[in-house]
Amino acid sequence: MLHLHPKSSVYFRAFFIAVLLSSSLQMYGFITSLDKFDPFKVYSPIDPQDFLLDRTKLHREGTSWWDQVGNHCKISISGYFQSADSGKPMDGGDIPVVSAINGETNAIGFQYVPILDLTGRTPMIPLVMSTTLPDSSTVIMPPTSADYGPLLKAATNALFTGATPTPPVTLPVPLEPPLPNIESVIDPMQNFGFFSFPSKYRKRGARMDLEINLLNCVGLHVRGGFGAVCHVPKPPINETGCETPECPFDPVSAGYPNVIYTNVDDFLMNQFDCIMKEIGMGYETYQRTGLEEIMTELYWRYPISLNQDRKDWLQIIAIPYIEGGFSYSPSDARNTNELYNVPLGNNKHLAAGFSTGICLDFLETIEVGGELGYTHFFAHDFDCYRIPNSKLQNNIFPFNTSVTVAPGRNLYFGIKLTARNFLEKLSGYFQFIALEHAADCITLKESDPAFVPDVLARKTGYKVKVANLALTYPLTPNFIAGFLWQAPISQRGAVRTTTIMFGLTASF
Repeated sequence: MLHLHPKSSVYFRAFFIAVLLSSSLQMYGFITSLDKFDPFKVYSPIDPQDFLLDRTKLHREGTSWWDQVGNHCKISISGYFQSADSGKPMDGGDIPVVSAINGETNAIGFQYVPILDLTGRTPMIPLVMSTTLPDSSTVIMPPTSADYGPLLKAATNALFTGATPTPPVTLPVPLEPPLPNIESVIDPMQNFGFFSFPSKYRKRGARMDLEINLLNCVGLHVRGGFGAVCHVPKPPINETGCETPECPFDPVSAGYPNVIYTNVDDFLMNQFDCIMKEIGMGYETYQRTGLEEIMTELYWRYPISLNQDRKDWLQIIAIPYIEGGFSYSPSDARNTNELYNVPLGNNKHLAAGFSTGICLDFLETIEVGGELGYTHFFAHDFDCYRIPNSKLQNNIFPFNTSVTVAPGRNLYFGIKLTARNFLEKLSGYFQFIALEHAADCITLKESDPAFVPDVLARKTGYKVKVANLALTYPLTPNFIAGFLWQAPISQRGAVRTTTIMFGLTASF
């Protein structure tokens, strides 16, 4: 059992004060995830700041079975289930849309949108709007060349050069860039020429959380898991759907008489299946099973007994802690040639992070704590990576190339309230987490002015707030059953994911 000194040394008193001060300024923390579907992964229903101190706390509380609790090793095995079908855009609602139900104008950010619409709906007209085509030496196959295929050439001719061939076109129609500035044909309401892609995301799997007490105050923390993810598309919604003069967007008035509803529908929207095949992108149900992140961390914590010799004062154990380490993402990287592909874990990026915080355990009542965290993700090279060749493209890009992706950092803040044995042996905790991921940096391996990676990089940042609510009950002094619910509170540029977890924990 870890001994609590009645009177802490000057060193630990100074450290304790330093931690309290830094809690209100800046701390860095626990390794979070790059996965916007699950950025703050939970691995066990057990209190995340337990740190093998159950025996110490139970002893101070006068529990009769404190000496039967293991304090050398704790292992949790948990099964989990996640689901999501929506999120909120990063802009918070700057893009207005007209309700199909009552005709009122609302803001996208004030309502949940489908997962693939987080960065906006998907425009089809920008697929043929590039002012420059990529150099053939920088394009990775597929597509079969650094040129538009027959269908996109036919669409360009029909919309912008006056020719109106009957779709589908099987032979290329000659067209030479650069094209004129045609941004005025893009509907700011994201209806004319736009698709919306509703879908359902499901993930289930198992995770392991292992703590080993190495020294009196130092321990090893290992986390990992695997999951089976399924991203199921629903039929895409053609938002164009208006052929009357009263439509809110009139592309003819923008000076392009051939950019009309019938041409956009005939040459782009109704040719969606064939265009996706032409550019080499799949949009079927996506399924995969594999390992998530594997994290290895060391932690330091030191329980300081306050008022231990003052029986008429409030009995408190203060526990400052520091935890840091690395994580590895062993599964294959996300294939950007598949529209509904989602990564497992950090998409091959190594990560490092460390955490600092403090818990105040008011014996026989509650425990409160707070922490801040920082995670750094290391750059990784990718081949066959879809990159826009127009600043107006979104989600669907005709060409791919080789890039280096340097993800932005994660910062998070968390507070926690724990009630130990509040109903006989039933314990629980509530944790609030606010996490922010900075935008990634995407650079081309070979320079090509046709590609605009910054357009894609600016859409990679996100913010999430989640709440973790867990209940645990000891079946024996060394065997605990638990339940955890991670509920989404708010998002910006991230998915509104709900997680349910059941776990068993053994201590030795």
